[in-house]
Amino acid sequence: MSRGERHSLSCLILTNNAPQPGPPPQLTGAPPLSHSDAPLAVTHTITAKEALAATGAAPLENHRQERFCINIVEGMRRGLAYSTAGYEAQSDNSARSGASTLMRKPEVQARIAFLREQVAALARERRERVIQEMERIALSDLRKAVDWSDHRVTVRDSASLDDATAAAIAEVQVSRGHGVKVRMHDKLAALKELARIHGAYPDAGDDQHTQQVVVIVAPEKLSRDEWVARYGSGGV
Repeated sequence: MSRGERHSLSCLILTNNAPQPGPPPQLTGAPPLSHSDAPLAVTHTITAKEALAATGAAPLENHRQERFCINIVEGMRRGLAYSTAGYEAQSDNSARSGASTLMRKPEVQARIAFLREQVAALARERRERVIQEMERIALSDLRKAVDWSDHRVTVRDSASLDDATAAAIAEVQVSRGHGVKVRMHDKLAALKELARIHGAYPDAGDDQHTQQVVVIVAPEKLSRDEWVARYGSGGV
């Protein structure tokens, strides 16, 4: 143990062994200490309102300052944000000067920082939502929406579809005498966009060629020749 560690440990032991608070010790030959001579401890309790103001989470009580902060976060120039917030300025220079004065206030700085973080968080949330929707399309499986065999196609009940499969369906059309048409969102385009976002395919956005899946459900069982004659060879 080093000398510094022994000193710290000694201080800790002395502190733990210190007697309980009581009357101040009397020194021989010295006048007794009165309570008025003892140092006073100054304490300040921070209220919830003050704590919110310090973090910028609570709107500023000064409505013009609050409007100024919102204007700054929305991208306005400082001078314009100042005058738009309701402050009077004789010129652009005075508006910029007043804005600089506001920007030096701690509560204004905290509020602007908080609002910017909220905007950034919202942008991240929206981006993740968009990516989630594209993943639903890109990873969709047609078999979860349609059953087919021997040129007979059956569309599953919408109540039985999971959220991802339902999101991947672009359109359902019912036509008298021509059955039901189910059109899926473009799976290939969604895959390319996801690849571009994740950096795996930087030039994915340059290729505009897309291909959509269309399923046609005939109202009755058709032979292969009848199917091709009515819907073409691209039908399922």
